[in-house]
Amino acid sequence: MEDVFIEQLVKKKSSSSDRMPVYGVSLVAAVVFFAGLFFHLLLCIPGIALGVLAYFLYKNTDIEYEYCLVNSQLDIDKIIAKSRRKHLVTLELKDAEMIAPKESDRIRHLANPNVKDFSTHSERATFVIVIADEKQQMTRVYFDPDNNMMNAIYKMMPSKVFDS
Repeated sequence: MEDVFIEQLVKKKSSSSDRMPVYGVSLVAAVVFFAGLFFHLLLCIPGIALGVLAYFLYKNTDIEYEYCLVNSQLDIDKIIAKSRRKHLVTLELKDAEMIAPKESDRIRHLANPNVKDFSTHSERATFVIVIADEKQQMTRVYFDPDNNMMNAIYKMMPSKVFDS
């Protein structure tokens, strides 16, 4: 069997709940800054500081996920603002119970599993890896593999990959 190495980078779609703190801090920064211009110039300093905070909050909403499949091991990393990387999880796909789409009937019967969402939140289909935890608790891991990665996973373990 030959070695498999596939890397995929996906950008997470920002939701309104991700952007709301940025808008709130930006609004407060603008109000404080302009109040400082009209009333007392010392108020401009906290306004500028809040503006800088809003900028860093905005940069932290730029999130990408990197999926790296090496043989049967899937590593998922989070890249924040194209400058910082955080390793999230390493999954051994041989230990997965099944890999199926999010809306699959095979997945629905699982009661209250742990959910880890590393998907893009886009309109395209999201796949799920269901893994048995060491405490016998099921965990769902959401991610968005492309066709190339799904074909490689299917070739490795066709009995665990389901279309519906």
